[in-house]
Amino acid sequence: MHKWLLLAFLIFCSFAVLPAGSVYGASYELEHESVLGLSVSYVTVNMSDRSIHPVLMTGDGALGSGGSVASMAASAKVFAAVNGSRSESHNGLTAPLGLLMRDGKLIHSSNIGAAAGITSDGKLIVDRLTFDFFGYVNGEYRAIPWSLNHPNSENEAITIFTPDYGAPAYIPAGGRGVVVSDGTVIRFASSSCDVPPDGFVIAYNQDVVYLVDDRYRIGDKVSYDYQTNTTFTDAKDWEKVYVAVGGGASLLIKGEITADGRSEGFSDSKFGTERIARSFIGARSDGRIIIGTLNASNIAEAAAVCKSLGMVDAMCLDGGDSSALYFEGEPIRAGRNVSNAIGFSGAGYEPPSPAAMAEAVLNDQKISVNSEAATLRAYNIDGNNYFMLRDIAVLLAGTEYRFSVDWDQAANSISLRKNGHYMRNGTEMKRGSGGAATRRIPAGSASLFVDGTRQDFTVYNVDGSNYFKLRDLGKALGFPVEWNEASRTIVI
Repeated sequence: MHKWLLLAFLIFCSFAVLPAGSVYGASYELEHESVLGLSVSYVTVNMSDRSIHPVLMTGDGALGSGGSVASMAASAKVFAAVNGSRSESHNGLTAPLGLLMRDGKLIHSSNIGAAAGITSDGKLIVDRLTFDFFGYVNGEYRAIPWSLNHPNSENEAITIFTPDYGAPAYIPAGGRGVVVSDGTVIRFASSSCDVPPDGFVIAYNQDVVYLVDDRYRIGDKVSYDYQTNTTFTDAKDWEKVYVAVGGGASLLIKGEITADGRSEGFSDSKFGTERIARSFIGARSDGRIIIGTLNASNIAEAAAVCKSLGMVDAMCLDGGDSSALYFEGEPIRAGRNVSNAIGFSGAGYEPPSPAAMAEAVLNDQKISVNSEAATLRAYNIDGNNYFMLRDIAVLLAGTEYRFSVDWDQAANSISLRKNGHYMRNGTEMKRGSGGAATRRIPAGSASLFVDGTRQDFTVYNVDGSNYFKLRDLGKALGFPVEWNEASRTIVI
């Protein structure tokens, strides 16, 4: 009898130590539901599995870069990801607008909107936060910086740039930068400059530039600190936060609906009554974290959906065209390029094989349709040009070969209808780089149907958009494709 008990115990232990994801759904799973009349796709992550870790991702690892959620997730080898904070274009730079924390360190500050943080023990908290910064020269409090790692053109701005910024510190015309290495002022800069890997740069804009000579000398010891101001939580809780993302309106805090964009500093209707696609992050009372997207809704409706899904804390992330969700190698909802995203890695997740990637050369390809010339972005793969499906739909919209495009997110399928009217979504007709640029792109998995008949075509997914071989589309939709060697032009 003792032998049987020992055998049962060994069998139990062998199952108990299975890695995360080895039993599908044990540690994370993707679900699609209709909740309160809204279509919701979401991933539930069991944070009690200690092999799972949150990951804050940025384009090329830098705050000033952008990329698709799918490309960031593939690079970071996470099993699930959702787009993060809002971003803005500033003097040619892509800059996040919300709080960001990575590896327990604040890398971007914001005093607008809410923030969701995940502690080192896997607990998610949501709050409305503000930050106060303090600058010290030779141990004396002498400076009041405004923000961390956010390029600011306001005349009186004082901004700290650290190596996490990933680009030269932004110093506008008439401003000056105090360059600090290993805690010591090593030089002054009158234009944008590199950030020392062991230091930071304090940028003074033009109206406060006089303070530089008043406060700093070469060799001075300089440091900074900041204070986190909370509304609903204890500031000590944020000292335990490992990863955080902010900049959206809160939806639920400690079980209470808080969906009120104006009280969090937003004046835009997108953070109130306007109905747009939404992304969210939240947690249930049992600690499970949920990331997801839902179709057009206002923030009150988004809060009601999150509450219906059992969440007690939740926050909106960037929405509209930025809304994106990724799961196990596939974009569940494709969005435009964004500044940052948040994902989850786990010991049991096997990322897609590199063999599923293709070498692609980006180029601008000339196309003539009924003698009307156009230039489209294309990727040349193994000698064949692949075009974004929606670009071709726009190109043929006014011809006898026009077709409509319908995307079924839940089924991951595309339906084309011959002679249908195409509706633009704003992603179309973007030009290429102007020259050859090689990158690796993943094979797509979306199914394509033409008038209800499935087509067996090769598809590639680039930044959330599906690319097909033009001759394949021509064969299925009935339009002729020819090549004019003299003008290097595709002729339809």
